[in-house]
Amino acid sequence: MKARFPLRCPVWNNPLCPRLSGLLDGGLHKARVQSGPEGERLYSGRVRVQGERFKVFEAQVEQQLLAAAAPLQKEAGQLAWAAQDSVVSRTDTTRSSRQAARTGAARRRLVELNCELEALIRQADCIVEEALSQANSYLSVYAKASRFAVLEQEIPRLSRSRNFREIVLIPATLVKGG
Repeated sequence: MKARFPLRCPVWNNPLCPRLSGLLDGGLHKARVQSGPEGERLYSGRVRVQGERFKVFEAQVEQQLLAAAAPLQKEAGQLAWAAQDSVVSRTDTTRSSRQAARTGAARRRLVELNCELEALIRQADCIVEEALSQANSYLSVYAKASRFAVLEQEIPRLSRSRNFREIVLIPATLVKGG
């Protein structure tokens, strides 16, 4: 079973003309290298805006991930009761075998749901990582054009603020029983 990410997934778009923007900001002295907690870095309004846009993008991807996972979580919650219900009747073997079969089927379905949810998380991670690399490449081109010099350590870099792998959608104790 292949999990599908919703079609309304946000798309990352860099602003146009990073070199021209960098040249204009460098010529108008809007971009400057300053000392900060990370060392010598290029500071500019465009760098700050790009960082804020990326944080908003991350939050949108996380909301889409949680919206796509909600029906799967609901089904997993319903199956959790069936998977935990392992009371075996000792008097009637037919009833106990049917109940054991239902419990086994519920546990197998929980494992399938967990795999689908992990696939959704991997897709969200890939989307955010791709956007992060595009945003950092934009900042690199912008920074090099704004300073009229070769920059290496001064180029600002965005980093992720969220880790989707830390989101627990189905408790591991329910999945291990399968």
